[in-house]
Amino acid sequence: MNLRLLSIVLFAFLGTTFFACQGNSGDTTTDETEAQEGAKGSKLPGISAVAWSDLQALIPNTAAGLPRTNAGEDKSDLGDLGFSHALGVYDQGDRHVEVQFLDCGSQKTILSTVAPWFGKNIEDQLRTGFESSTTVQGFPAIERLNNVDGTSEIEVVIKDRFVVIVAGKNVELQDLRQVTDGLDLKKLESF
Repeated sequence: MNLRLLSIVLFAFLGTTFFACQGNSGDTTTDETEAQEGAKGSKLPGISAVAWSDLQALIPNTAAGLPRTNAGEDKSDLGDLGFSHALGVYDQGDRHVEVQFLDCGSQKTILSTVAPWFGKNIEDQLRTGFESSTTVQGFPAIERLNNVDGTSEIEVVIKDRFVVIVAGKNVELQDLRQVTDGLDLKKLESF
């Protein structure tokens, strides 16, 4: 898992743990505890993250004309946190692309941490680039471009729980759009 995603997930985990500990003084009933968790929006009952291998099956062999270079699989699990993550890395020369699938399962804290833009309309034009709300295959998304370091990124949220990230360095944003459009995002709706 890349460091950015790992730090986000750890932050979400610590936040969830903090709120769970604060709300549990030992004298609350099960109904009160469930109501508190539902009110915080951090955990919803009955939604388990899909197996990371199911997400890994959605990772393409090539992206933006680059070959997949990571031979290993990526499995992430933080106890009862309940999330899955799959990663594809593509490199050639100075061009780099990453395709990531994350299933937040019941953990709305992870979704709000990984995709804080979700549910907002963002249009920021900067001297160094931009970020803009859009849709990809009918799903809410955001595009980011940084002209200073040559990076760009597209994030998509599916069913309020899956986050798909296609990021690149020294790759045109249009190429990342084609990669994202080529992913089977509708498959995530069936999980």
